[in-house]
Amino acid sequence: MRNFFLSLIAVFVFVVPVHAKEHTVEQINSYDTVVQIGDHGELFVTELIEMDFGDVDRHGIIRSIPLRYSYESENYVMRVSGVKLLSDRGVELPFRINTSDGFFEVKTGSDDEVVSGVVHYRLSYRVDRAVVYGETKDVLLWQAVAPVWHFPVHDVRVALRVPGAVQRSQIQVGCVHGEVGSVAVCENVRLKDVGSGLIGEVLISQARVEVDEGVAVELAFSKGVLDTPRPAEVVLRWLQDNWISLAAIGLFAGVIIVKRRNVKIHRSAFDNIEDFD
Repeated sequence: MRNFFLSLIAVFVFVVPVHAKEHTVEQINSYDTVVQIGDHGELFVTELIEMDFGDVDRHGIIRSIPLRYSYESENYVMRVSGVKLLSDRGVELPFRINTSDGFFEVKTGSDDEVVSGVVHYRLSYRVDRAVVYGETKDVLLWQAVAPVWHFPVHDVRVALRVPGAVQRSQIQVGCVHGEVGSVAVCENVRLKDVGSGLIGEVLISQARVEVDEGVAVELAFSKGVLDTPRPAEVVLRWLQDNWISLAAIGLFAGVIIVKRRNVKIHRSAFDNIEDFD
């Protein structure tokens, strides 16, 4: 009997801790973004991402930046450059860049090392062509959190710093969160007054973003706040961003022309046949 109880104690000691161990899932604990808007509409972006891998071993994260977007039935393509990746201590971290399917991907880490637990990333880069220049206003479209994270994102904070300072009447802000096409308004959107009624920053926060959901910002400026590119440059950008559609239209038009030409040739051939009746 004594040996039996000793056996039970041994089972309790070695088995219970195994069942008591909690499995922690992957999530982003906090996601802070600062976007400095330049005079010409260029963006200087810095992201502070606190990634919690839990007890899962990973090589790193993949930050996917959507390049293609549409506004008022027109297509546009952003350009990303000047990528830098640091730890929270300012140490350079390895990364790779891949561009495919309309996304600019920054893959952190290396194949030789794995990480787990909480890891801090400081990602910075430049974005061009994120602004659509119109006749009455210029519109910045930015996905602060792209809807491609396969785990929840907590404590999202975005600060968009306007060039100089602008009047309240010169800026309009829209922010939605959720799946693509969502109209759910972000929890907190605030214009930071720097004095004399001038706005210096747009501050946005969202407590939680669910799996495969995002945060999208639309910032509209009155004409004159940003330096408008020359008309020839605007046309050139449009041609570069829509060359696929133009090529498809050209190919379709070419097929129609060839078919009509062949029909005319056949008709001419029949017209040249003599009537033997």
